[in-house]
Amino acid sequence: MSHDLISVLYRSVAKLKEHTHAETELLLNARTKNQLLGITGFLHREEDLFFQVLEGPRETIDAVIERIALDTRHEKLEFLDRRSILTRAFEAWSMGYSNSGDGSLFDWSSQNGIPLNGRDHEGVLSFLQLRSMALNTGSSTAT
Repeated sequence: MSHDLISVLYRSVAKLKEHTHAETELLLNARTKNQLLGITGFLHREEDLFFQVLEGPRETIDAVIERIALDTRHEKLEFLDRRSILTRAFEAWSMGYSNSGDGSLFDWSSQNGIPLNGRDHEGVLSFLQLRSMALNTGSSTAT
């Protein structure tokens, strides 16, 4: 098994209602599975859109991505970025989470003049890292 680390970013349309038991269960299950598999990452919900980054060993991430692609709790899955990494940006999180009530990706990109369309998705990754840092230094605990 290869231990090369990769990072994958995707966007999808959520079918789960926000702030529901089903959404909480999704997060708790993902955190448990990710800890066991050595995966780190962060999920941001912007209204009905999920933006998620996952980090871990290449083969492990590829297997998880296959399961995510078949998951019926979201649709219109679009992979935005895939890259090799030397270090993890979300190492404190088995699955961090924020939503637009915590801070809006769309507002942030508009205020900072960062486009979210096109092929460059550094803006989305930067926002997720900022949300992660804010939650790590705030009252929320990393999980």
